[in-house]
Amino acid sequence: MDQQPAEKLISTSALAKKVGRESKDVFALLQQKGWLIREQDQWRLTEKGKFEGGRYTRSAKFGEYAVWPESIANHALFNGTYQQMLTVTQLAKPYGLSARRMNFILAELGWIERYHHGWNLTALGKQHRGQQTEHESSGVPYTMWPEAVRQQPDFKAAIQMLQQPNVIKIQEHSYYQCANGMLVANLSLAHISNWLYFSGINHAYRRALPSTDGSQEQNARLKSDFFLPEKNIYIELWGEEKSPTEIQTKLDKESLYKSLELKLIELQESDITSLDEVLPKQLLKHDVDIY
Repeated sequence: MDQQPAEKLISTSALAKKVGRESKDVFALLQQKGWLIREQDQWRLTEKGKFEGGRYTRSAKFGEYAVWPESIANHALFNGTYQQMLTVTQLAKPYGLSARRMNFILAELGWIERYHHGWNLTALGKQHRGQQTEHESSGVPYTMWPEAVRQQPDFKAAIQMLQQPNVIKIQEHSYYQCANGMLVANLSLAHISNWLYFSGINHAYRRALPSTDGSQEQNARLKSDFFLPEKNIYIELWGEEKSPTEIQTKLDKESLYKSLELKLIELQESDITSLDEVLPKQLLKHDVDIY
């Protein structure tokens, strides 16, 4: 009688590719379901994982690691149950936000907190059914969330504030209310303020620039869009200048920034849709690390 060939064994990373998922997400799923545990920077099989067909193999390059029968890709674990938990990247995608920005939102809500270069769940985050996991190779902690969290009122309010800040009318002027309560003159400034706030950066709006001659008149007229007191950094959004007075004010401010050698980040209207790429690079030049 012919002997049946042994079933092919595949690594967890190969399993992830087979089921069309990211490797880190499959490691997280297997950890959440009790098939794998993390011990001393290595993934180890649990009794449940061994029951499901997991076993160890060894290679000269990777040492000992877990492998699975190729047929495990058809397990119910990868059909439906998996889809209920979202990475922060998946959670952020429908809103056009980056994972970095979403982590800052969750931190502002008090659901997660910074841990070195990763994020840990808080007690409040656990109440909203967040799950703690870590990257399969680096061990950096991160979180996953049920899709239903998108309907949580505080979460919805935070997203709404980012996408369309409230407009408040004071006499004949309209102002945009930022997440920290600050009122600014236009929507682009609101987006900048909200980005700084959710990134944990203290900032002032319309702070008077230093004067070169002690002139009260110069101080009253020349104000920065934003000022970051921790590192004495100014931020200017150019592009709104239309009248001769506004154009002259811009020229005077540029001259003052240059003559006093002040730390300045200059933004254009085209940067507003890519603040996650533009601002971290500009801030890092002034020793402010956003990660």
